[in-house]
Amino acid sequence: MKKLLLTAIIVLAFGQSSCDLLGIGEDKVCGDKKEGYYFRTSHGTGFFTDATTQPGAGSWLDRTYYQGSDEFRSTIILEKWVQHVCPDKHVKVNASISANIEGDFNVTSKVYWYFFFEVPLTLTASNDGVSRSWSGGDDGIGLKQAYGESGEGEFSIQATIDFPYQGSFEADTMYLFNKLQNVTLEAVYYDVK
Repeated sequence: MKKLLLTAIIVLAFGQSSCDLLGIGEDKVCGDKKEGYYFRTSHGTGFFTDATTQPGAGSWLDRTYYQGSDEFRSTIILEKWVQHVCPDKHVKVNASISANIEGDFNVTSKVYWYFFFEVPLTLTASNDGVSRSWSGGDDGIGLKQAYGESGEGEFSIQATIDFPYQGSFEADTMYLFNKLQNVTLEAVYYDVK
């Protein structure tokens, strides 16, 4: 127990000093407002584009695929890691996912930063009879507590989508292509000068 506590203290101490170790100093100031859209796709295209997305390949670009089985659903995680963020200004994030009404999807989204901080985004579901959509966001993501009053921060915004396993990677890919319409992850933040 004492070893675990000592290890945790060392990890926290290193984490707090890592900004200085990486050369991120107090001379950094907030720069321009940035708005980024990630995974802005239409009708599922762009989720799987090459052989590196095969099961077992792990992460590629900002997508991770976990193949299901007869007992478990398949999962795709779409994520964007944003760096060089001014921690003095709050970050605003939004997630929006839409799917064909016939698609069977469970959708969650979150934003996380600095190992220990995570905020799940509350997604509101809607159904217009043709498609279902999930959307939500948070405009109060504060990085200052984790990254200090000056320096540089980073965060990741993520959408996790699980769906019934279709029998193979190729079948899962076709299911996503036919049923998943759009995934948009949006972030508004200030960069660092």
